[in-house]
Parts: sequence; structure tokens; C-alpha cells
Amino acid sequence: MLPLSALIFCYFMSPLLLRYAKKVKQSVVMFIIVAFIRVSFEYLEKVVPVWGISIHTFPIIRCMEFFLGMLMVPLFVRTADKIRSTSLVFGLFSIIEIAMTAMTVFLMVKMNGVWMRGIFVLLYCLMVFVISLGQGMVSKTISSYPFALFGSIQFEFYLFHGDVLAYSYYITGNYSDSIDPIFLDWKMRSAVLFVLIIILSVVYKKFFSRRLSSLLMR
Repeated sequence: MLPLSALIFCYFMSPLLLRYAKKVKQSVVMFIIVAFIRVSFEYLEKVVPVWGISIHTFPIIRCMEFFLGMLMVPLFVRTADKIRSTSLVFGLFSIIEIAMTAMTVFLMVKMNGVWMRGIFVLLYCLMVFVISLGQGMVSKTISSYPFALFGSIQFEFYLFHGDVLAYSYYITGNYSDSIDPIFLDWKMRSAVLFVLIIILSVVYKKFFSRRLSSLLMR
């Protein structure tokens, strides 16, 4: 329930946060301040772990990450208005998007457990900002129909992924002697769990979402 409570907290904080995400200069200053607080919070938790909070699910931490994304909107709007789609712009942005995507995936694998989560959050903000401009090959690809379908189940995916991952860790931790060693490899396990979460999300969206919503509305 923690991921859901963090999501609800972000939802209710949105009206207040939107007040600081209207002007470019104000948003840039707030982005720097919030990013500093976010990274410092995690650093202090690692050095002096007295709070005992989870960086992954603590509502205030997730709200700061949510806020960082919101603060990029004014700069995105101004930048998007100034860009004109040409073959040269498409080629340049394609190179930048591919390079940033490859770099992000490499760092996720190479620096996982070494870098703080907050550093990755800032990296993702930069990558999402560039791709959201929609000018390169990567952004055109993820705007296609298959990715649009995945976007339609993103909320369900978010709800299921925490429980599925937690259960998989429980299973592999308690029954590792009887599990196929191939599944214990993180790459294979990640692929299997990713597909499983998508299946659960689609099934819930198609067969249970509307029924549960109608029951709650009664």
C-alpha cells in the first residue's frame, strides 16, 4: 500500500505545487532547490540512517521527484514553441536521444547500487525532457501504437509492480535451492517479471477495473 499512499499524497499536493511551476525562471530555481534537498536527504539517510525510511516509497521523497517533473513543464513549453521540425533537427535530436537512452541504460546497469537513487532521478528528468520534445527517432518510436497501449495500463502497472517484485524476492530468497538458476539471473528475472506485470495489468484493466469502480461509486 505504500506506493499507492505516495501516489495519493502527490495527487493531493498537486494544486499547491502547481503554483511554483508556472514561470520558467521560478521553475528553474525551484528545480535546483528541490533537487539539492532530494539528493541531500538520501545522502544523509545513507550516512546516518536514523530515520529508517524507504527512499522508494516514502511519500515526501516521491512527492519531491514528482515535483521535479512538474517544474520542467514551463521550460518544456518554451523550448517546444521555438523548435521547428526539419530533417536537420530530426537527425540531431535522433543522435541525442539515442545517445542519452544508451547512456541511461548503461549507467542503470553499471552504477546500480553505487549511485544514489536521486542521481538517477535527475538523469531521468533530463532524458524525459529531451524525448518529450518529440523531435527524434526515439521519441517518434515511443509515440507509436504499441507504446500507446502500454501507456493505457501505466497506472495498473504501477500498482502491481511493487507487490510482484516483493513476492519474487521472497520466493527467490526462501526457495532458491529449488528454482531454476537461469531465473535467478537478474536479466532473465527482470524480463519474466516485466511480462508478468503487463499481463496482470491488462487482465485487471479489461475485466476488473470498471466493475470495481462501479462498486465503489455505489
